[in-house]
Amino acid sequence: MNILSKFVILHSVLQVLLSAQPEMGMPRKNRSEAFPFFYQAVNFPITDSLTNRVDVFLQVPFNKVQFAKEDNGFKAEYSAVIAIYDSSLSELMQEKIFNEKIVVNDFDQTHSRSNSNISIKSFVINPGIYSLRVSVTDKDSRREYKAEKRFVVKKFKHPVAVSDIVIIRDDENRKGKMMVPIVSKVISGKHPNLKFYCELYSDSIRNLPLSYCILNMNKGLMVRYDLQYPAKKGINILSYTFDSLSIPSGDYYIQAAVLDTNLNPIEIALSQFTLRLPGLPLSIKNLDKAVEELLYIASTSELDSIKDCKDYDHKLRLFNEFWRKRDPSEAAEENEIFEEYYRRVDFANENFSHFSEGWKSDMGMVYIMLGAPSNIERHPFDINSKPYEIWEYYQLNQKIVFIDSSGFGDYRLTTPLSGDLYRFR
Repeated sequence: MNILSKFVILHSVLQVLLSAQPEMGMPRKNRSEAFPFFYQAVNFPITDSLTNRVDVFLQVPFNKVQFAKEDNGFKAEYSAVIAIYDSSLSELMQEKIFNEKIVVNDFDQTHSRSNSNISIKSFVINPGIYSLRVSVTDKDSRREYKAEKRFVVKKFKHPVAVSDIVIIRDDENRKGKMMVPIVSKVISGKHPNLKFYCELYSDSIRNLPLSYCILNMNKGLMVRYDLQYPAKKGINILSYTFDSLSIPSGDYYIQAAVLDTNLNPIEIALSQFTLRLPGLPLSIKNLDKAVEELLYIASTSELDSIKDCKDYDHKLRLFNEFWRKRDPSEAAEENEIFEEYYRRVDFANENFSHFSEGWKSDMGMVYIMLGAPSNIERHPFDINSKPYEIWEYYQLNQKIVFIDSSGFGDYRLTTPLSGDLYRFR
């Protein structure tokens, strides 16, 4: 068999495999659901010990579990497993299995995303790299959700060490001294307060210069507060509130640092958080950008009226009103179309960005308007043909073709979209 014949056979095998596979990476309705809860592993030093205390927080919003009617209200129950494995996932190190029950009197609370049940489980473990597995099973619906991520149990430096940071609720009316974590690390509001705590370990009594900072994602300084802290021997609780933040919505870091005599950081704790616009999906971090992304669902007049508004609060009201009119169920707290539209925009940006943002690409446009295709045929190696893809939408009896004419992965639409295909689904 000559080289050309071998190439043709290999090409044919590759093409069959690529064509037969449904699209990989796109959300599909028959896939297992994404983990709808929030969890966080936080390192704390232990006095006079080489081990750490790791607290794992699990936050379950009320609207993500199934409530059942009872005589005196509504009840939801779920079981959870928090397991720590070694980095290779070959050995179970520690595991906590527990049950939780939520009881509310008001039906409106059962579908509230602002109310959550928070569980905290503590582990004592040696420094190292581990895998954290969390699973939650709703007892009424029998749905099981699973998540997994790697995390580091760091080796704290002595004589001074700072734990990981926990962002907590800024609730002055809360009785007692219990600090309630915001496990999602999402702060909502136009000028919100940001409150956090961490633990500082010192092997002796000393005055320590500290700095608390908010940094952008490039570690550029946004806000800073310096202080002198009279540390006692052992564990000290550090807590601070950044009042009325006047920074744009987006992703940031909060940093707590112990400084030396020259005010250089010698021990740092860093945690990412998100500042979001109130009443909007988590994915929306910039209102002007979100308005621009309405291109595929808004009429020209609707889009212009929102874009031309100069007052921020008025623009936000117009934006929310636009989506309220399209809410399929005004009784529900979440607007499913609103959430789905911007989830698709996010997916397009993550997967179809090339010379421009993914949502502006042809593939991004089709994905946002029609959703994930039922099947994809990929043809990257056809002889005497430029790379192309065929997206099939069975429910529409439609095939949509994209061709990469440049050879650089910039797939352009060749199938004309007309009539009903321009309607968002």
